[in-house]
Amino acid sequence: MSDFPDHYPEQCPPFEATNADGVVYRLTKTHILDKLDFCSHYELRPDKDWGDMACQARGLSVFPSVEACEEIKKKIPSIRKNNKGIASANLNNNHGKFANTPSTNSKRHMTWWVSSNLNEPWTLFSNVDN
Repeated sequence: MSDFPDHYPEQCPPFEATNADGVVYRLTKTHILDKLDFCSHYELRPDKDWGDMACQARGLSVFPSVEACEEIKKKIPSIRKNNKGIASANLNNNHGKFANTPSTNSKRHMTWWVSSNLNEPWTLFSNVDN
């Protein structure tokens, strides 16, 4: 049995992903954390052809700091408009894997592939006062 959902493509998470270990930050819609804040792009649109992004679309975007979250909010108006909160969690190897996945908008973007044994990942997170 895999540590990740059956819908993950082969070699996902990628080889370079490491066991989750440390504090990460996630943008959230509001300061009330729930399942919708922790749905991957794939879960929100499973019928879309994700192409080369199929693996990354199954993970969740996280950042190494509050500053990195604020930075992406400043750069992208839709993210600023749709994400009013920031939450943090201290992850460990039972929670999945993550990798640095920089983008043109954030050199500090990371992807977290949530372990399939973690049914409610939002319960690991707490709001950050911002």
